[in-house]
Amino acid sequence: LHPKDLKTAQSLPSWTCSDENVTNQIEEAIRNLNDTTTTATASFSADTIKEIQTRLPLIVRYNCLSVETSPELFIHPNINQGGHVNLSGTALYYQPSFFNHSPSKKPNVVRYAIGNIMFFVVGCSFEESVLPDEELCISYIEHETLMESTERVTALLDMDFQQQGQEEEDDADVSKHQDEKNGTNENDNKHDNDDDQGDNDDDDDECDDDGPNYPIIDDDIQQELMNMIPTERLKDITELLQQSTTSSNNWFKCDTHRLKILLALTHDGLGQFDKALSCWKECVDFAETYFPFLDENCIAIYVQYALCARALSLSSMTTTTAETTEDNNMALAKKYANLALKKHSLLYGGGVLRFRKRYEQELALQLRKEEEEDENNSKRKKTNSKSWMMVASSKKIKWSHCYE
Repeated sequence: LHPKDLKTAQSLPSWTCSDENVTNQIEEAIRNLNDTTTTATASFSADTIKEIQTRLPLIVRYNCLSVETSPELFIHPNINQGGHVNLSGTALYYQPSFFNHSPSKKPNVVRYAIGNIMFFVVGCSFEESVLPDEELCISYIEHETLMESTERVTALLDMDFQQQGQEEEDDADVSKHQDEKNGTNENDNKHDNDDDQGDNDDDDDECDDDGPNYPIIDDDIQQELMNMIPTERLKDITELLQQSTTSSNNWFKCDTHRLKILLALTHDGLGQFDKALSCWKECVDFAETYFPFLDENCIAIYVQYALCARALSLSSMTTTTAETTEDNNMALAKKYANLALKKHSLLYGGGVLRFRKRYEQELALQLRKEEEEDENNSKRKKTNSKSWMMVASSKKIKWSHCYE
């Protein structure tokens, strides 16, 4: 595994894990290498032990992967509501370590975990397959940040990447520098042009440097916003959205996306389903434009878009809205419910039954405002979360008519 030898390891920055428990495990493993009484290390030479001691921390640093069960679900961090935050961590797998980071904005392999078991799924679209001899690549960072500039992606990766052939280029640079010292350089004009180009590149980098190095709307800020009273949250999210879309601030694109999700949830909670549906549509467009085809977050957004369309359809039964609008919203709910199921089946398998099992707690979340029964209108229906729970936990009842 990278770094493959002592020379490579010594060329990389030293590293200590910020997690004290992991650091202690690595240090203990290194100390045990010096114990010549054990069978495992008795045959190791002093040079081999030195190499392992240098490489081992860096092997962990450059090859470990995040391990999260159902991270796309909105219930993920909430253990009391069946969340999976206690199944989140970091692990080092041998064979998956050979996957390269995708040079494309949309890698052709996605991964997910169930407990400590990692799955890798290949897929480009519903119709297309990976071409023969095409390299299979994953993303080392969150998919929602892949569309950012090269400088930002590189900073987020924090992998000290060296391009293929970089060592030869470095050697050539040393030789060129020596020639220049000896007065034998014949490409002065070329270097002048390169310097000019370099100045332009610096300007581009400077533009990126004006913005934050990491997304602003992180988990802590999202949690803080969701703990606010909905009306106050609505005001704060609106102000943050204005900041995120101001070009001079140069925020990450995913900041706006995350705020749109929170805005959609807030409108849902206030019973403003028409506004919520518009926000969810923007979230769907963002996911379909920027995420890899089989990204699990697309599925979760499809589900919420479908549920919102259904809620809007049911709520319109008590208004003067034309029946065709009601039918259109229910048709929209069915369309995206089936899209969610189709992608879910490609990624996780198991059809409707597995989808229902994985989304049982998700569908039980109280994300939408409850409607009271109208004594003067028998057609008025509740759109509360209890109906989602009933549908999700029953094998006989279809998901609110959304699945054929």
